[in-house]
Amino acid sequence: MKEIYTWSYVNPTNVCLLDHQFVVDAILFFNARILERAVLEHLNPGDHVLQVGHTHGHLCPDAASKVGPTGRFSVVDVTPIQCEHAKRKLQDMPWTTVRTGDASQFQSILPSEETPYDSTYAFMLLHEIPDKMKYEVVDNMLRSVKKGGTVVWVEYHGPPYWYNPTRYFMPFVFRWLEPFALRMWESEIESFADEELKKQFTWSKKTIGGNLYQVVVATHKDSTV
Repeated sequence: MKEIYTWSYVNPTNVCLLDHQFVVDAILFFNARILERAVLEHLNPGDHVLQVGHTHGHLCPDAASKVGPTGRFSVVDVTPIQCEHAKRKLQDMPWTTVRTGDASQFQSILPSEETPYDSTYAFMLLHEIPDKMKYEVVDNMLRSVKKGGTVVWVEYHGPPYWYNPTRYFMPFVFRWLEPFALRMWESEIESFADEELKKQFTWSKKTIGGNLYQVVVATHKDSTV
């Protein structure tokens, strides 16, 4: 995080400047609201939900509001300053918790005192972590939900369609700022899951923004309570 993403997630000045919805909208070429709604539609009042990795903008408080005071909403992030920002956004929502943790470690995603979640999601996280950690985080997220639970990933997808101008310049952006992101153009999120674990879920995917983004949903096949 410090070697690659200090400019975005660690530097206090930049964190304050970037943590605004209009910045998120611009960075995601004005697809942010659509992508955020794709997450929110899988959350219900009263759910027990985990967001893996804090996000700039409104998604974190919007998701907590959707869960509401009859549910529980948690955020886990590896960076202390991001946890502080999440706490600030959620300070008026007593049904929320924020903790510092490494999502590649299962105990960070589902501590011993927690029960499995109804839904777990990550918004634009996988492209920012090394390939080995992609496998670990995907497996941990799948293991964190209860029977019938849902896991949602919003991520880059690609390559974009030929008519989408991002197809031609995003590889340069990735090499400059996001060195692990091109893997998302080459691999399905489902391919990062352990084979036996993957079979326990039903998988779906839709693409957004001219094939630049994807929303992948994995739903546990056992819907018993």
